[in-house]
Amino acid sequence: MFIKSEVAKVRAENPNMEPKAVFSECAARWKAHKAKHGSAAPGGTLAAAGMSTPMGGHKEKSKKEKSHKKDKKRDK
Repeated sequence: MFIKSEVAKVRAENPNMEPKAVFSECAARWKAHKAKHGSAAPGGTLAAAGMSTPMGGHKEKSKKEKSHKKDKKRDK
């Protein structure tokens, strides 16, 4: 959410800036924001940002839980 809003701000401030430079600037702003506020999100906690788990925090399915095309075809 932070990056999405910052990209719009940076592009408005510098309309001729290259996309790579825009994202580099946004990353620098995020780093400064984290250092100042010490939080995972602008609102403070993940819950305040509307997130229930951190990114990548989802449990991977085991091979037995994954569905396969063969299994679906066999069920027909």
